[in-house]
Amino acid sequence: MKMGLLDTPRPSLPDDSVVCDMIMRMDPPFHVMAWLMAETGCRVSDFAALRVGDFQRRTRELVIASECGARAVGVSDGLAGVLGEHVDQLKARFERHQRGRVTRTHRGPRLVQSLATCPLFPVWCVEGQERGALLDPIPVAWFVAALQEAA
Repeated sequence: MKMGLLDTPRPSLPDDSVVCDMIMRMDPPFHVMAWLMAETGCRVSDFAALRVGDFQRRTRELVIASECGARAVGVSDGLAGVLGEHVDQLKARFERHQRGRVTRTHRGPRLVQSLATCPLFPVWCVEGQERGALLDPIPVAWFVAALQEAA
């Protein structure tokens, strides 16, 4: 008997509890990336383009740029809180790194502008990579490996 197109088994997606369990098993910052991906539909390739300035804490929106243009996506209170904590940690580490590199008279505006253009998920926010370049985003392969390990 031949199997037709309608007879082939369809792939099944994990339910919400499985996805939440996977996200909770991931280490920072990968759990934030996975939550963002699950909630907003953000593609893995979009993570490299995300900047700190793309997250608007007050309106709980994230601007995701793609080949088709940019779109603003609202995030839940939970994800906004986790992203806010992530940005606060980035800001503290960024300020420690920049201390002494910028003159006092120009420190404020230049520091804010530089932080806003910093990747939202830079390589140096991964444990063991503290000396990574400030403007290098986490490689997609690292995120995929963290997803596979959690699964």
